Amino acid sequence: MNALVNVDVLRAAVLSADYGCIIIDASEQICFWNRWIAKYSGISEADALGKTLWEVFNLTNDCACCKAITQALTQGKSTLLSQTFHPNPLPLYRKSAKKTLMTQRVVIRSQTIGKDRFCFLEVTDQSAGSEREKYLAQTRDYIGKIIESIQEMMFIMDTDYRLSEVNATAKSMLGYEESELVGRSFLDFVIQPKNLEMWSAQNQNLHRTKVKDVELSLKTRDGHSRIVILSGSFIENKDKLGLLFVAFAKDITGIREAEQQLNAQKAQLATASKLSALGEMAGGIAHEINNPIAIIHGLSFQLKKKLLKANLDADKSITSILQEIESTTMRVSKIIKGLKAISRSGDKDDFFVANLKSIVEDTMNLCGERFKTAGILLEVPDMPDNLQIECRQVQMSQVLLNLLNNAKDAVLGLDERWIRIEVARQRDRVIIVVTDSGKGIDKVNQEKMFLPFFTTKGIGKGTGLGLSISKGIVEDHGGEFYYDAARPNTTFVIDLPLRQSAQKSA
Repeated sequence: MNALVNVDVLRAAVLSADYGCIIIDASEQICFWNRWIAKYSGISEADALGKTLWEVFNLTNDCACCKAITQALTQGKSTLLSQTFHPNPLPLYRKSAKKTLMTQRVVIRSQTIGKDRFCFLEVTDQSAGSEREKYLAQTRDYIGKIIESIQEMMFIMDTDYRLSEVNATAKSMLGYEESELVGRSFLDFVIQPKNLEMWSAQNQNLHRTKVKDVELSLKTRDGHSRIVILSGSFIENKDKLGLLFVAFAKDITGIREAEQQLNAQKAQLATASKLSALGEMAGGIAHEINNPIAIIHGLSFQLKKKLLKANLDADKSITSILQEIESTTMRVSKIIKGLKAISRSGDKDDFFVANLKSIVEDTMNLCGERFKTAGILLEVPDMPDNLQIECRQVQMSQVLLNLLNNAKDAVLGLDERWIRIEVARQRDRVIIVVTDSGKGIDKVNQEKMFLPFFTTKGIGKGTGLGLSISKGIVEDHGGEFYYDAARPNTTFVIDLPLRQSAQKSA
């Protein structure tokens, strides 16, 4: 059953509504002014009725609100005035401790009743929403400042590891601009395969997993790396479907470098201690052996002289035996000499000019017989006789001996067994290449083999100190010591300057 609502009831409802309502007649005079408008304008209904809006509010005729009223009455056009379009068209104020202009939304529309046309203004308070937006903006700015002030690197990414946000510390540590990071996969910057596998394994169940203390190496823009400890967890992304991973990475590059330096120092101390003990033993052995060897060598020489005087030179077999005795005693003497020289640290020795061919030959005297017994061919192509290098001779012999012993251990189980030493001069530098018949070193071990205490040999067969100490010795000579992965056989290269600087010599 339809029923008509009494006009007085409608008037009472609009009069007490929780929004503003103003009705203007065809002559642009106010004919209705509800209590909401009276409350927030401070102007009573009695003071407003019969006047124009611009008279009541002291507006100009060309203001946006007045133009919209005229268009509604003459053209029947509706207009929206909001914070985005013509903000705060009417001087309405919120009642608070501090008088503040209300953020308004005003709808101006035409309404025909009978033959007469009226203009209705409906005003709503948008201040609460505006204040909420302002609060949210301030909160976002506050959180943003907190994120930017965090001293650890922060990465926000999706479940495909695509970065959506990074903080200032991450950009500074890695050296990238934000545009070079955002949108790319986080995995593009991870350069440790083993740790990457660990990372992936921990993230197979993304809804449940938290990542804690995963050590990664991250690539910097200049081609170096930063070692970090990464922790994080997945959170719901309410703005978009799916999850976000928020990760914090602590830079421990300095700690790891300090640990490596400490390990290297420990290795040097351990080696120096062993060399010291070996040196004392070698000195005692040399003293005990040198005298008998000298006597044997002298007696063989005297015996040869007597054979010559006695005209017994015709017996070639006796002469050959005596020559063998002499050469053997000379070889033993060289071995003892080399052992005495190499069985000490040498790091306190001064740099002096030495013949490189002599260094190589003295080193070979210490291991040549063992290689021959093991069926290993030791190849040394012709070396320049006059190639002089400024170095610590003892340390250079130690580096070469370490490489030769490593090569020997590597080829013992092979059918083809050979080791080759090549020496070449390149302008003001000398290149020493030690190659063996092995087929190279796998990539995983290449990354670790120069670290102190890393070894692939069995228990009791290696300390893992040789390559790390050798690298330190070569670098202390201003040179480079590296593994050449481009060659088909296992190859190590020593690149040294022929002369040291004046500061180095001092």
